[in-house]
Amino acid sequence: MIFSPTFVVTAIKLATSSLSIRSEDPAINTTSTDTFDVGNETPNVSPGMNNSTLSEEGETPTSGFPISSYHGGPAYNGTGTVNVTTFADSSCTPPTYNPPPIPPITLPNPNRALATVYRYRQQQGVNIGSWFMLEGWMVPSLFSCAAAPAISEYDVATGWNGQAKQVLEKHWDTFITETDFAWLASLGINTVRLPLGYWHIGTGEQEWTTGTLYESVRDNYVGAWPRVLRAISMAEKYGIGVLVDLHGAPGSQNGTIYTHAFSSLKGLCYFLGQQHSGVSDGQANLFSSPSNMQKTISVLQFLTNTLVDVPNVVGIQLLNEPIDIPDVFDFYTNALNTLRGSSPAAQNFPFYVHDAFDLNQGANFVRSRGREWNILDHHSCVFLRHSTLLFS
Repeated sequence: MIFSPTFVVTAIKLATSSLSIRSEDPAINTTSTDTFDVGNETPNVSPGMNNSTLSEEGETPTSGFPISSYHGGPAYNGTGTVNVTTFADSSCTPPTYNPPPIPPITLPNPNRALATVYRYRQQQGVNIGSWFMLEGWMVPSLFSCAAAPAISEYDVATGWNGQAKQVLEKHWDTFITETDFAWLASLGINTVRLPLGYWHIGTGEQEWTTGTLYESVRDNYVGAWPRVLRAISMAEKYGIGVLVDLHGAPGSQNGTIYTHAFSSLKGLCYFLGQQHSGVSDGQANLFSSPSNMQKTISVLQFLTNTLVDVPNVVGIQLLNEPIDIPDVFDFYTNALNTLRGSSPAAQNFPFYVHDAFDLNQGANFVRSRGREWNILDHHSCVFLRHSTLLFS
């Protein structure tokens, strides 16, 4: 298992040219930066991790496709299309998995003083990618029997000869365990970012897949939310804070295949073939649909109401890497107005907003909100593939 990317809220320079900026007053103009490991070294592996998916850049992991096949599914051919056959053989029928029962999870009791420590301290953290929100470049083995085009988590959920539920449950139970949290704490890691799709969040009536792409696979995810709560509880046991990140919103905030270019100190940066919002059709339909936007705000309100008083929840990220259109900041305004008004505790809770790859626009938005505790999230990435600089 690879912990990637690394994120910090501090004023130090990391392995790449990324530099995050931390205000003396955490209530305003604080920025977090994601830094991707470019594969120059084999990551350290904790005792509880399965290293079958680790590889150096361009090498083939033992259980899946090369990490260099990041842009698209496991059969991506470099032209923007994929070559995927229909999976209907015995090798794509997983062994039976009977998950152990998950006892009711009791989250840590409210403790304002302790929450202040978790939320104001210098964050030394990692992103626990693909524990819940699946991306093929991190967990290629799960995409080996995904339905065509094998790009997004939805393709995993509809693949595996109809047995994806037990594949997902085994993954949630074994990909990261308590041993890994203990190992992270031993390294000085005090915060993790936990990417989720809306389909992982809530149970029973508090569930948001109705009328969405994931309604047809809803049954696969009935066990997801208890495991999310278990993850937060395990992190707390080792003094680790959790940034809960809505990585996949109803309708998708960025689509699967989009192109974005912007100027930076390193030149043009192109983002192509993003498969991390749970769809494979290339469409970003969050901001064009009032229903999707309202459903997303409802998801965020549920997260806020559930987690605002949990001391080791250091914040909630409204969206991950939304497409750069003006509607993004209108959505942020509506969402923050709703969330801030949901409870007195929510008025002083850290909400993270990604800048849609426009740092100036993002900074102006955070500034416009006054002294609310809003943290600006900026991703500056370096990624090498076949000796071509794709992310700068």
